[in-house]
This record gives sequence, C-alpha cells and structure tokens, in this order.
Amino acid sequence: MVVVLPRELTIAQAAALQAALRPALEEGAEVLLDGTAVDEVDVAGLQVLCAAGRTALERGAHLAFASRGCSRPLADAIALAGLGHDEADRWLIREVDRG
Repeated sequence: MVVVLPRELTIAQAAALQAALRPALEEGAEVLLDGTAVDEVDVAGLQVLCAAGRTALERGAHLAFASRGCSRPLADAIALAGLGHDEADRWLIREVDRG
C-alpha cells in the first residue's frame, strides 16, 4: 500500500493521515510513504510518522518511504528534530541519510 503524504504535513492533516495509516499497519501490511510533495512540516506531522513507526514495529508491519523518497523540507524536519535514535523512528533517519 502506498500512502501519499499531504503537501502540508501539519496538525491540520494529522488525524486524517493517522486514520489512513492505522488499518494497514495494524494488519502488518507493507506501507510505503510518498513524501515527495511535502513542503510544510510541523511537530504534529512528525509525531504521526513516529507513531506509525512504533505501530509498525509492534505489529510486524513494514513502513518505509517509497523509492522516490521524501521532499527536502521533510528530510530537513526529520534531521532537525533529531529523529532516528529510537528503534521505532530509525526508518525515518535512513531517508535523511539517503538524501
């Protein structure tokens, strides 16, 4: 399943994104995120991605960015937030390292 992240990965979109991700992650499915269109990110948007990573880890699901990766603003936000030190959000920092 591919989930296209919204242009604004902010608190205004957080609930909708969480609702889109939850069923696939709880089923242990493979979920690929297309973050190429993201140009605005806030803490709530990053929190949804971190929560998705934790759910994936707990359920044995696979969560990653699609081969096209993520936008520079999203990669910068991930790096500035210092993510990647916890097992559940390590997948996020891999994307930054690829960029």
